[in-house]
Amino acid sequence: MNSKILNEIYHGQLKPWLISFDESILKETIREVSKIPTNTLQSNENRLKRLLQSFPDLLKSVKPSVSNSFYHLSFTCPLSEPNNLQQHFFKALIDAEILRYYNATLSNQLIKDPSLDVPFQIGVKSLKGIAVLANEINNELSEKEYEPNDLTYFTLEYLKNSLLNLYFSIQSNFKEHLSDVFESVSDQGNRF
Repeated sequence: MNSKILNEIYHGQLKPWLISFDESILKETIREVSKIPTNTLQSNENRLKRLLQSFPDLLKSVKPSVSNSFYHLSFTCPLSEPNNLQQHFFKALIDAEILRYYNATLSNQLIKDPSLDVPFQIGVKSLKGIAVLANEINNELSEKEYEPNDLTYFTLEYLKNSLLNLYFSIQSNFKEHLSDVFESVSDQGNRF
């Protein structure tokens, strides 16, 4: 299980250094999205769909949830606040996709026997992918110099920290069935 949307921010068509926005359309999109609550799976999916309206192939990756339960992350570290419309767009997109991915992971229907299925479905397919993407972003941020208000810097830093929140939130729900459990980012070594 991976997130096409989160991967596209670093590897694909949502790269902040390549994307261009029409200011009036972006302003209307951010206004509409800010009015949609994040207290149900459906409303979160609606936020994602509105944000991805200009990206039809990514819009297809937003599938209806199979669960009725909705959970917010159980782990949070401080996240930067956006200063402009483009940063608001990426913050809203990352937040909505992180919540969608988290809830999809918690309701993974391939987990029948947790002691057998969690190590692969969560440990390998979910947590490993999150760690790899966070590590790639961390390397990018440490290798290049960015201005603090730069859209690319904001987006990558926000995505990396959101991935850390996601990683530890998922891990905390399944830790009794995982062989590698980390208490902090420093325990990860080179993973992040």
